[in-house]
Amino acid sequence: MSYTPSICLGVVAKTTDKNTATVKRNMKILDTYISKSVLMSSFIVLFALVGIFTFFAFIGDLSGSQGANTKITDIILTSTLGIPELAYQVMPLAALIGSLLALGGMMEAHELVVIRAAGATKTRVLQVVIKTSFLLMLAALLLGEFVAPLAQVKIHELSFKSDRDMGTTNKIWIQDLNAFVSINAILPDCKMLGVNILELGGDGKLSESIYADEASCSSEGWILKRVKRTSFKGDAYDSSYVKSLVWPTEMDFNLLALVGLEPQKLTLKELSLYLRFADEDAGDFQQWSQAFWTRIVHPLSIMLMTFLSFTVALSVSRSSSVGGSVLAGGAIGLVFYVLNELVGNFSLVFNMNSALAAVLPSLLVLFLAGWLFRRIP
Repeated sequence: MSYTPSICLGVVAKTTDKNTATVKRNMKILDTYISKSVLMSSFIVLFALVGIFTFFAFIGDLSGSQGANTKITDIILTSTLGIPELAYQVMPLAALIGSLLALGGMMEAHELVVIRAAGATKTRVLQVVIKTSFLLMLAALLLGEFVAPLAQVKIHELSFKSDRDMGTTNKIWIQDLNAFVSINAILPDCKMLGVNILELGGDGKLSESIYADEASCSSEGWILKRVKRTSFKGDAYDSSYVKSLVWPTEMDFNLLALVGLEPQKLTLKELSLYLRFADEDAGDFQQWSQAFWTRIVHPLSIMLMTFLSFTVALSVSRSSSVGGSVLAGGAIGLVFYVLNELVGNFSLVFNMNSALAAVLPSLLVLFLAGWLFRRIP
C-alpha cells in the first residue's frame, strides 16, 4: 500500500497559522487520514484472510463429501454461509496486520514523523487508532451476533437435509423426569423432527413408547403430529395411531435448541441463556462458561490488537522496513493465539475460573503493548 507524504507536508505548512480553528481543522484532516488508512488496510487483510480460509474450507468439504452424493451447490452454499462466522473470528488478526501495514507504511514514508512534527503527540495518534478500532469492533459484533447466527441456521438445515438424504441422523438424547427423548433434528421456531419418547413406569420398566414425525411447542407442552403410540403391559402391548397429541413437558425449547451445538459458534444471548438455566455441576458447563467469557473478550481483543500494532510499528519501523513490523506483529499475534488456546485448555482440564482464563492472555499482551508505548519517544 502506498501513501502520499504531500498530504502531510501540506498540513504542516498550514499549521504555521496561529488561528486555533485552522489548527483544529488541520488536526481533523490528519485524524481522518490515519483512520482511513487503518480501516482500508484492515478490511483488505480481512477479505484476503477470509478468502484464503474459505477456499481451504471448501476444498476440505469437497474432499470429505466424496462418495456421499453431496451436491456441489450445497458445498458452495455451506462455505459461503460460513463466511460471517469466519470473518468474526479472524477480525482481531486482520486488525493487527492491517494496522501494522498502514502505520508501518506511514512510518517508513516518514508521514508519522511529519504528523507528529505538526503537533500531534503519540497519545493523540494512539487515540485516533483506538477510535478507529471501535468501527472494527462494531463490524465484528454485527457479524458475530446477528449475521452469523442466521447463516448457522441455514447451515444446520443443509446438514440435516444431507444426513436425511444419506439415511443417517445425529440424534439428540435428553431426559425429562421419567422419560427419555430422542430428537432427529431441531429446527428454528420451535420445530422438531423425528421425536421418540420412551416413558418408564414406577418399576423402571418401559411403559409407553411415543413416536412423532414432527413436533412443535405450545403453552401446554409439545404438540406431536402423526403419532404412533405403543403401551406396554407385561409381555403384551397395544399400538395406536393419532394425528396429533399433546405431551406435557416443562423443558425450555430455547435451551433445548442449544443441545448438540458448538458453544464457540453461539451468540452471547444464547450462551447466557444456557448458563442461566444449566446445572453448574454438568460436565460441559465449564466449556460453555469459557465460551461465554471468550465471546465477551473477543471484540475487546480487536482494540487491543490495534494498540499493539501502533506500538510495534513505531518501535520497529524506526530501524527496519514495513515487513519487519508485520513480521514482529504477526509473531506476537501467533503467540497470543497459542496462549489463548493453551490457557483455554488448562481452564477446562484444571477447572480454572472461566473469566480469568479468557482475560489472562489479553492482559499479558496489554502489558507488553503498554511497555512498548512508554519506550516510544
